Amino acid sequence: MTTCGCRVSPGPCSVSTCWKTTGAWWEIPGLDKDDFKIEVVDDALVVSGEKRFERDSSDGRWRTIQCAYGAFRRVVPLPAPVRADQAKASYRNGVLRVELPKVEPGPVRSVTIDVQ
Repeated sequence: MTTCGCRVSPGPCSVSTCWKTTGAWWEIPGLDKDDFKIEVVDDALVVSGEKRFERDSSDGRWRTIQCAYGAFRRVVPLPAPVRADQAKASYRNGVLRVELPKVEPGPVRSVTIDVQ
């Protein structure tokens, strides 16, 4: 969705994982934390939102109107199962950061199969 010739496109996503958490970071400047919708759907992290920006200024005989409107949606496959109910997100200085704790592995289960 584009108006005034402007596009909203979050930059590339950086994903890292360690033994306890998976993290994802985007550079998405110019938004407010309330502009984001973050979900875990199946085995993917879905980040969507909308940018709404207008500025109208006058300087003598010149009038300048700047605007940028647009929606975005990014789907990032998760490398391991996560606990979506314990996820945390923050947005500071144009960087959206999402941390997702991994599901702890259960005990190894062994089953003996008889050969017939």
